[in-house]
Amino acid sequence: MVCHDLLRSRSPTIAGIGEDGRYRCRIGDFRTDQKALAKAHRQFEKVKHKHKSKVRCKAKKAVARIHERIRNRRHNFHHQEARKIVNRYGLITVEDLNVKNMSKSPAPKQDTETGLYLPNGHAAKAGLNKSILDAGWFTFRMILKSKAERVVLH
Repeated sequence: MVCHDLLRSRSPTIAGIGEDGRYRCRIGDFRTDQKALAKAHRQFEKVKHKHKSKVRCKAKKAVARIHERIRNRRHNFHHQEARKIVNRYGLITVEDLNVKNMSKSPAPKQDTETGLYLPNGHAAKAGLNKSILDAGWFTFRMILKSKAERVVLH
């Protein structure tokens, strides 16, 4: 059985098209908790100068819990999808993505006549960068590799 699943470079999610023609993707875990994380960070900013206080400790734990929840959700998704792919396909191909170049911010463009900076789409690119980094392609690839190697050993 041949796997036609690829991690597509144009998509900010882990996505693929299987033999059955179904398209799979996931919603970014960071995006779902972004508001809660921002609120927790604001609470921490108010009390970060109060060292060794209960309020500061509580605010710091709230931020850490949200980050942990995001990480756990992403990690769980990676394991589940890797298991599905390994169970379903005998040959798995993964595109080699250069995430560092994909998430670079665009270079500023300066007008030669006025010396002012022109719009370069930095805000839109920032949102795309957030999604690219949220997908966790490298972690998914390592989990997929380890699960595929375990299947070969058994």
